[in-house]
Amino acid sequence: MSDDKKKLESPELFRDLMKQQVVHVKKFDGGNRSPAEVHRQYGLNGHRCHFCQEPAACKARVLAELTELEKREPEFVAIIKATNEAGPYVPTIATTYGRMVLMEQIFACTQCTPSMKQALGRRKDTYTIVEFDEMGLEASHPLIIGVPR
Repeated sequence: MSDDKKKLESPELFRDLMKQQVVHVKKFDGGNRSPAEVHRQYGLNGHRCHFCQEPAACKARVLAELTELEKREPEFVAIIKATNEAGPYVPTIATTYGRMVLMEQIFACTQCTPSMKQALGRRKDTYTIVEFDEMGLEASHPLIIGVPR
């Protein structure tokens, strides 16, 4: 039997190994902030809920491909081109889906997030993609987080 297998079979050594790979939330960021607070600061840039002005916990971005948008909403594209201060074009952003037009960006708190998701789910336009950036760590995950090696 190899030495590595012997180490993992010993309960004391296994417990010590697991203690090294687990970080408790109270120890995150030197014990100053929870992961949710860090996500609010860096992921959501301190934005507030559009509906009740509480700190945001979710961001929804409604994206559309430019060629599809030009085909389905030519008047909207013409207005964007006419009012764009940088020039007569439609600004796009790079995403995992390719270059997309950012149609809407909505922020919601933990209380308003379900209503926002329902409202975005009822949209009639089938050519858009809704991308969610959620926090929800306290509500949906245990308070012990495994640290990848």
